[in-house]
Amino acid sequence: MSDILYLLKKIRYDAIIDIGDNMEIIIKKATINELKILQELWNELFTAQYEYDKDLKVDWPLTVDGENYLRKMVENEIVYLAYFFDKPVGYIDGSYSKDFPFLNKKVAEINFMYVREEYRGNNIGSLLINEFKKECNIKGIYSYDVSVYCKNIKGIKFYEKNGFDKELDITLSCDN
Repeated sequence: MSDILYLLKKIRYDAIIDIGDNMEIIIKKATINELKILQELWNELFTAQYEYDKDLKVDWPLTVDGENYLRKMVENEIVYLAYFFDKPVGYIDGSYSKDFPFLNKKVAEINFMYVREEYRGNNIGSLLINEFKKECNIKGIYSYDVSVYCKNIKGIKFYEKNGFDKELDITLSCDN
């Protein structure tokens, strides 16, 4: 990539990563104009997660309520998209800080993250987490939480590989 093209793209995107073999991943902060893209990716995530949680409303991301949720996230929280050249291949969304007056630190939370199956193994998920962490660090937040379905072994291993551990707490659920 020419230096001029790289500089022009750097102005538009938060990170441009050459992952070899002439493959380029672009990580950028999501905008309101990309809500439909986010809804599609979120719907794919819900479809994939349904095997772990049969109570998920798989099509909810495509509803007006789903769009409104994402709009609020894009406007007020942290949302990044990953593109393989010009094709959206993943995203991450999270919240800046849970305000717990009983903790000595601020904690950000990853709400949802997804990378399309055919693009996994190219470090895209790790790149999304790194951008999420960078933005949190700017706000003085250096601790991060994520919830993963206990049967999602691949997801757990992925987050552990990216510095998360499962030693602090565990979530138990009960339906009567």
